[in-house]
Amino acid sequence: MYYCYLCKCEKDASEFSLGQIINPTAGTCSRIYRKCKACKNAESRAYSARNKDVIAARMKKYHQAFPARVNHQTAKYRIKRLARLVPWANEFFISEAYDLAILREKATGFKWEVDHIIPITHKLVCGLHVENNLQVIPATENIRKRNRFEII
Repeated sequence: MYYCYLCKCEKDASEFSLGQIINPTAGTCSRIYRKCKACKNAESRAYSARNKDVIAARMKKYHQAFPARVNHQTAKYRIKRLARLVPWANEFFISEAYDLAILREKATGFKWEVDHIIPITHKLVCGLHVENNLQVIPATENIRKRNRFEII
């Protein structure tokens, strides 16, 4: 039995989260947090409710400061859902493509997008989210291309 210092109750160990501490003599071992999971979740929800505006402002600032990273993370999430992100993909070059789209947008004044040369969702072919299947093209061209794949 363990004691939660927030709700002041004794509870079973399964109702507490485990944290990792490094013990140099015995290697890595676990320790139990002093707050039970229910109290920790309630505390987190209360913090989010109290600081909704602060959290939203922080997220907005992050999105403005790192638009390429946000675009890359959004695309990565979407691609992973579609199971098209492969372990051998070079994350550096993929993120560079998204950075290049932002730089071209600032330099030219119109929108650029990262496009998959071979579409990742097509009835005939299945492209992958890898660096050699990406191209940075103007948004108007990407819209015009749609989901087409032309055999050369």
